[in-house]
Amino acid sequence: MDKWVGIVKLNREKETLNLVKKDKDNGNSVSFFPATPISDFHQKIENQLKVMDLSGQQNVMRKEEEALGKLSKEEAQ
Repeated sequence: MDKWVGIVKLNREKETLNLVKKDKDNGNSVSFFPATPISDFHQKIENQLKVMDLSGQQNVMRKEEEALGKLSKEEAQ
């Protein structure tokens, strides 16, 4: 999260923003949770995500794509 604080600060100090900038930050590399659980509650969340097969970013993205595919099929009918 500290990475984003600096970027937001710089953007707020600029007179204008270039929203067409080509070299964008890779948001995929940001980790919002520590690698090891910090509390019992965090451990419960991690366990539930594993049960749902959502323990990694790739799994979450795959599940989202599957859900969107199902929605598209339902709308087409």
